Amino acid sequence: SAASDVYKRQVDELPFPMTMVVEARLGRYDVVKRLAKYCVGCSKCVGKCPVGISPPSVAGSVNVLLKKRKAL
Repeated sequence: SAASDVYKRQVDELPFPMTMVVEARLGRYDVVKRLAKYCVGCSKCVGKCPVGISPPSVAGSVNVLLKKRKAL
């Protein structure tokens, strides 16, 4: 099924959405913003993540953070 294949997907030859979460943890928010455009917000990845991280929420939070930084 598509849900079981969620971590087999790739963007730029990197595992997606796992790479987006790792880049956020490393503070590389520009990379997260670039990768976020590939997220459709279906949240299938949340059910597959062993710790329950929501990549769509991570992407949304990064966008808010970057907008706030830009406003300063």
